Amino acid sequence: MRKIIYISTLIILFSAITFSCEKVIDNPDNTPDNWAIYIYGLTGCHLCTDFEDQLDQENIPYTFYDIDTNNVKRGEMMAKLQTAGIPSDSIQWPVVDVMVDSISHMFIQPDYDKDVKPLIGK
Repeated sequence: MRKIIYISTLIILFSAITFSCEKVIDNPDNTPDNWAIYIYGLTGCHLCTDFEDQLDQENIPYTFYDIDTNNVKRGEMMAKLQTAGIPSDSIQWPVVDVMVDSISHMFIQPDYDKDVKPLIGK
């Protein structure tokens, strides 16, 4: 009887150790899993359109907010700029927020390759 209990205990411990281990997948290119791009701009602004076109060419999803017609998003943009220490009198279009793991990275007229690509790893 002791032998059965001993063997049963070993089987249970082995099963618990084997099946409770979480597999960690290595991320060799260091690409963040959780990111989003928000563009605050003006409809018809060629710099905004140029930046959107570049993201489209790279198949990068984004959300565009026309701050000329969306007062809520204009206020959100202003609050984010203030938090980032960017003065509101230096605004040029587009204003872009690259959110990576819930951390905001604000840019005014960003360069995709220099500013955005390193953050999202694409």
